[in-house]
Amino acid sequence: NQLKITPKKYRNMKEKLLLSVLLIITATTKAQVTFGINAGANMGNLVTKLDGKKDEGIKPATGYIISADVNIPAGNNLIFQTGLQYESIHNKVNTNNTSSGGGFTVKRTFDAKAHIGFINIPAKLLYKLPAGSGSILIGGGPFIGIGINGRSKSTDITETTVGTTTTRSVYDYNEK
Repeated sequence: NQLKITPKKYRNMKEKLLLSVLLIITATTKAQVTFGINAGANMGNLVTKLDGKKDEGIKPATGYIISADVNIPAGNNLIFQTGLQYESIHNKVNTNNTSSGGGFTVKRTFDAKAHIGFINIPAKLLYKLPAGSGSILIGGGPFIGIGINGRSKSTDITETTVGTTTTRSVYDYNEK
């Protein structure tokens, strides 16, 4: 018998492993561990290429990040931060093109929106700078991310006019 691991089982195994690592790190730390919740905007962008060239018509749209953080002291003014983060990346495309010649005109309008959601587990090293009665944290580090959802919607309208006759075709796309 062979053991078959489906994508759903694989994703569940990865999630359980990452959660176990976080719990072990937290449980074995003797220093004062603090917890926090953060939220903010994300201006990330989805980049696509057409024939090897970046599509310049794609513009970022505001997404968001929500996280539950675990802060573990790692020395003088050093903090190791990890946790669980949901990140939503959005973009949009709006193009209008008209071309004509040979007795006809073609007008094309393309509107699209897309978003992808990720669960991330960051591993950041932060330096705590005193600032009056508070402090400023500066740092960074890698993360492990798993794409968990996404949606793409678009409408592509082409109008072709030959003489006084116009034909119109509309293609709507909506997929998870």
